[in-house]
Amino acid sequence: DGGAALWQSIQAQCPDTPLTLASQGIMVVGTPVGTADFCSEALEARLTRVVADLPKIAVVPDGLIHFQLLRSCLNVRLSYWLRCSAPSITRPTAAKFDKAIIESLAGYLQCPGLNQTFGDLPDVNEDTSPELLQLRDAMIQLRLPVRDGGGGLTSAAALVVPSFYSAFASTVQWLASTSERHRAVLPPSFNHPAACPSGFLGEYHSACQALG
Repeated sequence: DGGAALWQSIQAQCPDTPLTLASQGIMVVGTPVGTADFCSEALEARLTRVVADLPKIAVVPDGLIHFQLLRSCLNVRLSYWLRCSAPSITRPTAAKFDKAIIESLAGYLQCPGLNQTFGDLPDVNEDTSPELLQLRDAMIQLRLPVRDGGGGLTSAAALVVPSFYSAFASTVQWLASTSERHRAVLPPSFNHPAACPSGFLGEYHSACQALG
């Protein structure tokens, strides 16, 4: 019953308790924990705040400074949530986030073609126009790491699975290495994907398969 009976008991014993029952979810260290709808709404609210900040850097006249702010300040603001929430929850928001970032950059550069994300571009064939090939190359270079000659504007959607996997795996490693009490937190079915079709463990095994 989601703790409803326990809550009613507490209210009956302490009617003046200045607390309310959160039936859908709560925020823990900035991370939504609860139903899928609750977590999705929290992520969408976060996305709305980031998108609202994009026009604030559009007034920067220096293009290099503008890009540095976009890449290092705004493009990373979803990273923490990607590590702490399941991919099934973060994937739709990450796609919207990428779209908003590219649209902001396209508007600043006055390059409408960049509004097409790399994934939306058609496959290259003999009829592909030179302009489209240039756009595809530009998007590839924009996403590549700086060390590889790219712009370093990493796609949030591309980080959904590896971010969650690395954070989850690190947590499990920590639990397993600390004490017997912490190891007991891990269920016996942890290493058996078929026994964990849903929930965080299910998402973890799906991430393992996706990463090969």
